[in-house]
Amino acid sequence: SIIELIAESKRLSSIVNFVEIDIRILNFIWPYQIVLIACMIEELYGRKIECKIIENPNITGYLKSIKIHNYWKPDFNRDNFTPIRNSTTLCLWHVSKEMIDQYITQTKRYYERNFFKGKDLDALSINLSEVFNNVFDHSQSEIQGYVITQYFPQKKSIYISICDFGVGIPNKVNEYNKTKGYKTLSDNAAIKKALLYGFSTQSTIQNRGYGLANVRDNVKAMKGILQIISNSGNFYGVYRNKEDERLLSLHTPIQGTLINIQLDTKQFDNVEEEVSELLEF
Repeated sequence: SIIELIAESKRLSSIVNFVEIDIRILNFIWPYQIVLIACMIEELYGRKIECKIIENPNITGYLKSIKIHNYWKPDFNRDNFTPIRNSTTLCLWHVSKEMIDQYITQTKRYYERNFFKGKDLDALSINLSEVFNNVFDHSQSEIQGYVITQYFPQKKSIYISICDFGVGIPNKVNEYNKTKGYKTLSDNAAIKKALLYGFSTQSTIQNRGYGLANVRDNVKAMKGILQIISNSGNFYGVYRNKEDERLLSLHTPIQGTLINIQLDTKQFDNVEEEVSELLEF
């Protein structure tokens, strides 16, 4: 799996100066796999280790379209957001704090204009905003995270995947628990606690503990799927016909956090037309 590849790359990074990332086994690549690979390459390049992706020819065209092969060239600015024309996918993006609002605005506008005219895509904006804030407020990641947003017309779903290689949600929760004299939680239990409305490991105005709770509520309303993988924790919530939340085992831990969101586009409401009332005197 990609997570096992990441664990191996971390092991090799102390003894080699070049790494080949062999993903030829993949006939199809999902958004979560892309952001994991991007974070892995970002970390390796930060350690001055060059790497090369060896992929299955079936996904070469797609990887070229999201420009993953260009991202670590010296003249490529991966902090800029560049949409792909005539595509259901928005280009892989190295999350930049200064450009978060612009990314959210352009993503919403792109899908409204090209696929969902007359629909209200606030749910998409809310989820993007909350997961970006989670990365910058809590991750303490040495590398900036990566995000990709993709619409799957046949599934009638929009996927959002964002990854960082920070300390992970369980570590943040348990650091907070320690300051309060609370017991240490398992990684899965810590993720569940982080999803509680009003819980926050910080006390600033911007961190009132609504972020991940808002994401879950929003995904529920959109009858979607929410997955949060952090350290050895794996929360999986399916909110279609009924609510089904599970805490799954993760054989290979991930350093950091991976959030996957799937929104059912059939749940997008129509945009309400503004009606002006004429007052007669």
